[in-house]
Amino acid sequence: MILFTIIGAGNMGSAIAKKLLSSNFCTPENIAISDHSEEKLEYFERLGCPTSTDSSCFIPDSQFIILAIKPQILRSFLSNVQHLFSSETVLCSIAAGVNENDLYENSGCEKIIRIMPNTPLLVSEGVCGLYANNKVSSDEKNIIHRMLNCFGLVVECENEDLIDSITALSGSGPAYYLYVMEEMQKKAMRFGFSKEIAKEIALQTLRGAGALSYHSEENFEVLRKNITSKGGTTEAALHFFQENKLGNIWQEGINAAYKKSKELASTNSVSGKN
Repeated sequence: MILFTIIGAGNMGSAIAKKLLSSNFCTPENIAISDHSEEKLEYFERLGCPTSTDSSCFIPDSQFIILAIKPQILRSFLSNVQHLFSSETVLCSIAAGVNENDLYENSGCEKIIRIMPNTPLLVSEGVCGLYANNKVSSDEKNIIHRMLNCFGLVVECENEDLIDSITALSGSGPAYYLYVMEEMQKKAMRFGFSKEIAKEIALQTLRGAGALSYHSEENFEVLRKNITSKGGTTEAALHFFQENKLGNIWQEGINAAYKKSKELASTNSVSGKN
């Protein structure tokens, strides 16, 4: 029996497969990959993984099915292969906005796990939200938890609403920080630094702030205040940000992502449209 079948060898699907293999979490024969593109499968085929352009062929012999395909085609895919799932199949979806009920209605699988990874998973620095329904055994959930540990931080969510929340926080979060870095790079260039040096300034400043936080027991607020001298340059910038309600803007932006996740769930529900 195959332990994992990953359906979809795009960025996320292939990153999951590569990390599971490089970390020796499982052997090549225990992880099957399917994708419509033969080119994407060549790498895994060379490693000895079962591969196929027929996304249904490994389902009957797999314990965990990891769905790494676009939400827009997820429903139709599940409906087409519904007859291949068994009562012991554990269906794991990384699709944003496709809820447990929709997965069940289209697949017939009772054991459902939703996973919300973010793109730093590609470099083993990810955050993965994990929600398992009450049909999933503790042993089955532990296997997925240990799998996700290969990619970074795992945050267990007690309910699906928290999966939508973590989608807005860490799922979209890297783009928020990259936006700040993008703006810092632009400003550095306006000050006269080259594009390359401006990028390094933005990158190292973010890396340094993260490292400082990781190596300190103080919370973010205390660390920020430690950097902020009264009457100094940092205080001037922070005062401007606070006057213009940057904190509120940031939180409302995250809230917009959360609302969109809920909207997608409604659109992708069985009563919605394909």
